[in-house]
Amino acid sequence: MTVDGAAVPARPDLARLHTDRHARLQRELDARGVDGLVLLGTTAVAYATGAAAPALDSARAALFRSVAIVVKGDAAPHLFTPFADGAPPDLPDEVETALFRLVEDALAMDATVVVGMRDDGVQVEIELVAPSPETVLALRARAVAAGGDLAVRTGAGGAVAGLVATVPAR
Repeated sequence: MTVDGAAVPARPDLARLHTDRHARLQRELDARGVDGLVLLGTTAVAYATGAAAPALDSARAALFRSVAIVVKGDAAPHLFTPFADGAPPDLPDEVETALFRLVEDALAMDATVVVGMRDDGVQVEIELVAPSPETVLALRARAVAAGGDLAVRTGAGGAVAGLVATVPAR
């Protein structure tokens, strides 16, 4: 496929697009005599940094928003997020959906759930009191549907102490 005589690649060159956007922002800062920008809106932050933060519920969205700061002359924009590890990796829609279902199921079982983003993917820690074998199998099926697996942590006497689902970022 071509647009205006230029070939359109099958996959976008995200690194080049990010570099081009940053160069454009730097040119505009220079042209307008501005030393820097503070970007608050989700779209503006994503444009400047290439980082797309996951949606938060409306009650927390206003409190925990990403911020990008573009400083004239800096090699890259600065990204500040409510996530300890910065912007989470992009996950395919089917993986996000499967992870959502895993967390939803665990919460419906009165579990304590902690979701962590890692460089290599997502880790979901689930603490349940005496889960049945059926519960463990159901949660493992959700983890496998997301492309990952579910490990069982045992405590004293071999009782289930917790579950850890790990899903690669791909």
